[in-house]
Amino acid sequence: MTANQIINEIITAKEERCDKNGQDYLLLRLENREVVLVFPNQEGERYELTITNSQRGHQLLVEFEGEVKRMATVIAFISQKGGVGKSTLSRALATEASKEKMKVLLADCDPQQGTTRTSKSTLEIARQADLIIQPTGPSVDDCEPAVKEFHALKEAGISKQKLLFVLNHLTTAGEEINAREYLNQAGYSVLDAGLTEKASYRHAQNQGLAITEVIYPSLKKQAQKLIDEIINKISEYN
Repeated sequence: MTANQIINEIITAKEERCDKNGQDYLLLRLENREVVLVFPNQEGERYELTITNSQRGHQLLVEFEGEVKRMATVIAFISQKGGVGKSTLSRALATEASKEKMKVLLADCDPQQGTTRTSKSTLEIARQADLIIQPTGPSVDDCEPAVKEFHALKEAGISKQKLLFVLNHLTTAGEEINAREYLNQAGYSVLDAGLTEKASYRHAQNQGLAITEVIYPSLKKQAQKLIDEIINKISEYN
């Protein structure tokens, strides 16, 4: 099989996002023949493909220039608790990404959560996601179960590099500082931007708007800063 034939089959192959020893890769099952591990190369638009023959176990490294397949970036907003901001942030991200001419699919995939450990569906979503964002309030009662959720995902093999916290429902600078310190000491990254507790954000959502479409400039700026930070994280995967 030539490199061009391999590339043509890759374009139509069935995708499966995988994680092995902290290394993300894409598994593409070619019809009746190869299993392909695709490792994105960070140097420009160059890609490396390891082609494994499933019958003989031989490997072939193929290098080529240019984009072969633009893979979707999957962002998962998760939490055991309701009302922490999953829908708020996903709606705002979808709204602003659409404004940037990105193609967006917004889906609620996990209606039920476990109470003491990560649910099976959350784990499956996490395995498929490029970035896993968990919104949390600033209190210990909020942060403690949120940290346990990330611990459970990490123990299940999810890379810690994909796990991010967002602080929501903030009321004072002091509680934000304490919450950041708690989450950082637990070993996880927290986005620099957060959201304060404001009735105007809820009012905007009650009107079918995103928090980035609130009428007050200062609140709009705060929400936009947070969503821009998430979009910048997304760009690291493209």
